[in-house]
Amino acid sequence: MCRFPQVSYMLLCTLLSTTVFNSYSDEQAPEKPRVCIVGTGYVGLPTAGILSSFGNHVACVDVLSEKIAQINNGRLPIFEPGLEQLLQEPIKSGRLTFSTDVLSHMQRASIIVIAVGTPMSKNGAADLRAIDAVVEDLAKAITSYKIICIKSTVPVGTCAHVRDALIAKGINKDLFDIVSNPEFLREGTAVQDSLNPDRIIIGGNPRATTIIKSLYQPLIDKGSAYLITSLETSELIKYASNAMLATRITFINEMARLCDKVGANVLDVAAGMGMDKRIGTAFLVPGPGFGGSCFPKDTKALAYIMKNKKIGATLINAIYRSNVAHKKAILKQIDKLIGDFTDKKVALLGLAFKANTDDIRDSFAIDAIAYLLAHNAHVSAYDPQGMDNMRTLFPQVSYGPTLEAAVQGADLIVIITEWNEFKTLNVANLAQACRTKRLLDLRNIIDRATAEQNGFTYIGMGVCPVKKSAKMIH
Repeated sequence: MCRFPQVSYMLLCTLLSTTVFNSYSDEQAPEKPRVCIVGTGYVGLPTAGILSSFGNHVACVDVLSEKIAQINNGRLPIFEPGLEQLLQEPIKSGRLTFSTDVLSHMQRASIIVIAVGTPMSKNGAADLRAIDAVVEDLAKAITSYKIICIKSTVPVGTCAHVRDALIAKGINKDLFDIVSNPEFLREGTAVQDSLNPDRIIIGGNPRATTIIKSLYQPLIDKGSAYLITSLETSELIKYASNAMLATRITFINEMARLCDKVGANVLDVAAGMGMDKRIGTAFLVPGPGFGGSCFPKDTKALAYIMKNKKIGATLINAIYRSNVAHKKAILKQIDKLIGDFTDKKVALLGLAFKANTDDIRDSFAIDAIAYLLAHNAHVSAYDPQGMDNMRTLFPQVSYGPTLEAAVQGADLIVIITEWNEFKTLNVANLAQACRTKRLLDLRNIIDRATAEQNGFTYIGMGVCPVKKSAKMIH
């Protein structure tokens, strides 16, 4: 759980948010609408922070009373650099409040933003039960005109489904409009992404999209691109974007495995590819496979949608399967490195699916822990933010209070997450702490030569030379 982010980042967020707010002050702007945001997670909280920083009165609501109590007591339920500082001024001024009184704040608001979770169900489809629960509340709250803005990642047709469901419950269609406004926040940089978005996508009819666009006017005035489109197009843009990014990650991971076989260096391969302006370097960094709350579920959900529409999702399905295969290949590497797991200790450095977040959803660390425990290995772990969350899944793991404690007596160290703390590791000290010097670096953040000079058997991702020269492939 988050208390205070780093001071330097807090100062940056303060300067950025103050600049944006001052450029669009209440004196210059027309009367601002009241906004109700449903959901206090990785999407709802940054959205509440940015909209309230623009001078809007925002009520952030959640049915989980413990989360609201925690926030009102000055603690955030998630870790996100700069988020607490972003929320601080609007909370102090009274423009941003948190409550469990969902209906009351829905009734007072003219814009209701839905930012609830849409996790993956067993069949791969998006689980929309949280959306449907919000619809039940909306049906009781709509007595005057409201814009319902769906920011959650949802399948194509969800906005139309919400509209039809409300009409079926007797709500006059003239009393509300539906808008699709997908989020493109990256965990770990959500505040920065909120203040400087690549693009703002708004789908819906002209009356509603004009109003929602005005919410983001400070960002548009600063140069953020925006696109007004249909509901269905807006919904699909989010899924298509995540599928493309997942494709790039999957591709470079396959190239990394090939590099290991032929003696090439994947970092140079990625750099050479990136010199082509048509390709670029973004998301061409090898690692333990994509995880988190978006890419795994969104690729599966997109494939499910295409299957329902009788369209072959050959590429999308291949992306997901390749990611699963990549994780299995890494587990085989662990097996090969450690051999007999009996009385062996494996230290995992990093539990979150990426750095600068406490989110462990679909992290490779989950696969690794489950595999190691099933083979009777002793597992220790360290992560700057993710240990509390992982402890709820695997209480039997030994969670080190420090990195040094986690690696003490280890027979294998596996670097899973690219935390800055791990990039400056003293390899000599690491070698002294180990019982057996084996290092599997899934982020290529330790110099191989340095590791080997300190006696480590080092395996990276597509950067280790093969023993034999690569054979010509005809």
